[in-house]
Amino acid sequence: MKWNRTTVSEWGCIVSGIVAAVTAIIWFVDKMPGGLWVPALLMLAACACALMFYLGKRIEPKIPLPLPVAPPHSTRSAPTPIPDASIKDSDPQLEIKVADLRGKTMSEKPTEQACFDLINRGKKSPANFACIEDFNIGGYHVAFRNFPPPIAPLGNHESVTPHYINKPDGRLCTNDIFTIFSAAWSDLKNPKLYEYVVQIKVTYQDDYRNLFEARCDLVFYPSENANRRLGQPAGPVLETKNHKLRKVAPSLARIDWD
Repeated sequence: MKWNRTTVSEWGCIVSGIVAAVTAIIWFVDKMPGGLWVPALLMLAACACALMFYLGKRIEPKIPLPLPVAPPHSTRSAPTPIPDASIKDSDPQLEIKVADLRGKTMSEKPTEQACFDLINRGKKSPANFACIEDFNIGGYHVAFRNFPPPIAPLGNHESVTPHYINKPDGRLCTNDIFTIFSAAWSDLKNPKLYEYVVQIKVTYQDDYRNLFEARCDLVFYPSENANRRLGQPAGPVLETKNHKLRKVAPSLARIDWD
């Protein structure tokens, strides 16, 4: 029978030992009949109670470990797979080019003296909802608000022009983008600076509604612009460099537009 460490059993040992010891002492002092074997047995009982109390304090019962319980069946759905953000040959891949239309267009609008060609270098998917984000040249704000139609792959392109250009004070500017670049370059007061660079960005989607972003540097060459204004042979006044492409927000499923 295993020892059970409870308050009742501990106090039972204490009380029983005290009663046995006191009874043995009284029996021995008063010389009650029965001889010395009676107090001896009582003292032995008292010692046994003290020993049992001591062993009960020292010996801890071995508590069996609980049996492993199988975890409840999870009702949560499987984690959503991470979409592939890599650029494939089948993805639309826009490249931005800029064309100088001064002297080549019948329009006299300042915003139509240069156009931006969006060329789809991809091999399969069209580029939808292509939009050049607004950018600044010095303090001038160049804004785009028109979307070209879907741009087919394999080198097809669409052209867009700025919707408006604002001065630093917010009023409408009547100068073309080349004059604005020239003014911004002059404000730097550094004639050794042979080019002026701003970064432009265009966002677009494919048929699966994956969101893409194409970036490049729009570079202005002040010396070529000066040569052109003087009627001398000149190279490109504006060109794009350092083209970069990335998939910004992959879509999980194709959208059925029908």
